[in-house]
Amino acid sequence: PFLEGDAPWWAMALAAAALFGYQTLDNLDGKQARRTNTSSPLGLLFDHGCDALNVSVGTMTMASILQMGTTWRTLGFVLSGHFVFIFATWEEYYSGSLELPIINGPTEGILIGIVLKLFTAAAGVDFWNEELIEGVQNNSLFVIVTMVSSCFTLMVNVRNALHAVRLNQDSVLVAFTRLLPFVIINTLAGLWAMYSPSDIFSTHPRMFLWMLGLLNSKLVLHLMLAHLCGEEYHPFRKTLVPIFYVAGHCAFCMLEGIYDAINEELIVREFFFLSLAAYVHIVITVVWEVKNVLGVSVFTIPHKPKSTSESNSKPAAKSF
Repeated sequence: PFLEGDAPWWAMALAAAALFGYQTLDNLDGKQARRTNTSSPLGLLFDHGCDALNVSVGTMTMASILQMGTTWRTLGFVLSGHFVFIFATWEEYYSGSLELPIINGPTEGILIGIVLKLFTAAAGVDFWNEELIEGVQNNSLFVIVTMVSSCFTLMVNVRNALHAVRLNQDSVLVAFTRLLPFVIINTLAGLWAMYSPSDIFSTHPRMFLWMLGLLNSKLVLHLMLAHLCGEEYHPFRKTLVPIFYVAGHCAFCMLEGIYDAINEELIVREFFFLSLAAYVHIVITVVWEVKNVLGVSVFTIPHKPKSTSESNSKPAAKSF
């Protein structure tokens, strides 16, 4: 629960197998949809929506296996995953296509994760607390490399998105404002985790990270939906109002030194259940509306009725 500690080797091997299964199914779903003639925008929403959730699941699993604990390592690793996914979706919104670099997260990144899980199952978790470079733990080195490579990926996303914005003669300033809610939420979450008076990230790390992951997944889903519908994306949602309000209240109390007015454990629980309810609500409503508008089925493949005329028709006898 605290993202560190030993685990049975089979648990890590099972995690590697599950990750391989996820990658395989993620790559095959489009082919299956075309084969069964069930391809639709709803399938794309399911695909990217599951990918958004997997950012939280995958990064927390890797943080546990690599013994990152409730430290800056886990926070930096998880935030890197969220920022890369968010910026890639933002680029796709403006460019109309998702262009991945030669080395990318959905392919090489997942394969690296599989290899690291199998390696840890064989070598043990103590390897990540050792130092191949003096003064730098192996898990710290992994996080640093991940964060640096993520920064390069973000710069490529920004370059491609701005190129598309200029081609479409859109406003560059407006394009950047689309990222404001993502940047603000993740930045505030990082600051809260690092400067929490009660060290909330150390006591409730998974609830804290799930709260952040659900909020990011909800905002990304809005961005995907705007892209699919060809509509203007409105980044500031009603869900953010109570979160920003409570965050402002806590920041004011901390600046004034009134720590008795802040119950961080209660706040993180409220934020988690609020983000969970908001995410479940948008998933159900969007899936239901898109299903009805497109006239498609969810989780089932409808059978085509056989033509009665074809079944009753018989070849005419030849007359000689």
